[in-house]
Amino acid sequence: MRTVISRNPLISFVAIAYGWTWIFAALIDRCILFPLLGLFGPAVAAIIVRTAMRQSSEAWGLKNRFRLSPGLLAWCMLAAFLPFALLFPVGLLQTWWSGACDFELNQPSLLSIVVAVLIIGEEVGWRGFFLPHLLQRYSPVTSSLIVGIIWAVWHLPNFLMPSFPHYGSPFSAFVLMTIAFSMLFTWFHFRTKGSLVVAVIFHTALNLFSLSGVEPSIEYSLKAVVYAFAAFVAYGVARPPRIARGVLVKE
Repeated sequence: MRTVISRNPLISFVAIAYGWTWIFAALIDRCILFPLLGLFGPAVAAIIVRTAMRQSSEAWGLKNRFRLSPGLLAWCMLAAFLPFALLFPVGLLQTWWSGACDFELNQPSLLSIVVAVLIIGEEVGWRGFFLPHLLQRYSPVTSSLIVGIIWAVWHLPNFLMPSFPHYGSPFSAFVLMTIAFSMLFTWFHFRTKGSLVVAVIFHTALNLFSLSGVEPSIEYSLKAVVYAFAAFVAYGVARPPRIARGVLVKE
């Protein structure tokens, strides 16, 4: 098993992350806490794969990527504020779409706050392991696209099981939104030298700031448009460095 995982680290990571999360998601009717454990699927997958590859914690650099330095404070503030700021163009587009201003900010629930805290389990996997390994093979845009799709499909039980709040919501629109999110995550990754503190803050803000009174299909679609435009602007103003054989190329 170790050999299989070490030879196919990315496929193994995805399979383990999906398996761990989906198994716990299926147990939601037994205990609502099981899906919360499922949030650690990407982190568990990253740890298992790195162990199989015999890579030390020092080689992973996880401790340094969770270190908060003074130079990161501005990026932390941007990561926290950006999802809130982008709700306004989303709201304006929704008003134009429906012809009525019938939206408002959602009030964070206790569950959403708990999930926000546990997001660290996701980011250790997605941006702590998966994205850096993809960037050794592909461009930032291609890597973002792959992470976005894999990340979206990881949420699939939320849309298929009646016990989850997203049950029945349009999954295709959610995929587009997640890809747009992923583009900005990758941009933050390069601008902050892979800081997971910034990634966790950005992910938390994405979950906490949302609109009420808007159909999920419309909100997902509008967020996909707004965040894709924001990513386009961000990449144009301060684009990530090129990647050549897994090494950053200074321009």
